[in-house]
Amino acid sequence: AGDVIPEVVEAKTDRRTGTEIPFKMITECPICHTNLVKIGADYYCPNKLCPARNIEGLIHYAAKEAMNIETMGEEVITDFYNLGFITKIEDFYSLKDHYEEIILEDGYGKKSVDKMLEMIERSKHNSLDRLIYALGIPGIGKKKATVLAENFHNMDTLEFTSYEVLDSIPDIGDILSQNIIKYFNTHRELIGNLRKIGLNME
Repeated sequence: AGDVIPEVVEAKTDRRTGTEIPFKMITECPICHTNLVKIGADYYCPNKLCPARNIEGLIHYAAKEAMNIETMGEEVITDFYNLGFITKIEDFYSLKDHYEEIILEDGYGKKSVDKMLEMIERSKHNSLDRLIYALGIPGIGKKKATVLAENFHNMDTLEFTSYEVLDSIPDIGDILSQNIIKYFNTHRELIGNLRKIGLNME
């Protein structure tokens, strides 16, 4: 309040007409129709196979503040997901295998696809903190990703660290420590695949 974020001060009930429809939170994911779960103040779709969840994860991975894969915006990633070219993070790095198919799609000329593949290849050399942030670990934003990179120096050490070590780091704490442990316990294959692909992990 008082800067760029507006503050709600009061409700102007005298300006209501009586025709307003009270807000009612949806109970199902509008894409896959799985029942939503509430965590804190937020509602989430718990279905790991939900197309919308997967697409958002891919968009986050390629975003400017994450792996910074220029030319891979929301529309392109959604197109490629629906075409089956990119359905998981590792698929960014095998997109070149679909080169001939992509250039046959409307709006994807050779020049733009070459640029896209160049940016994907360049992303392999990003810093560790960018990769940690790009993975989408719950609660781990840019600042926390930097804290983790500075404390662990490489992905191997972070991946196999203990809850006690994480919890002892200022700005991490109990909930984030649990999130990190759970993430790596369930994403060993992804991290291993990214390592084989040749992403920088230091």
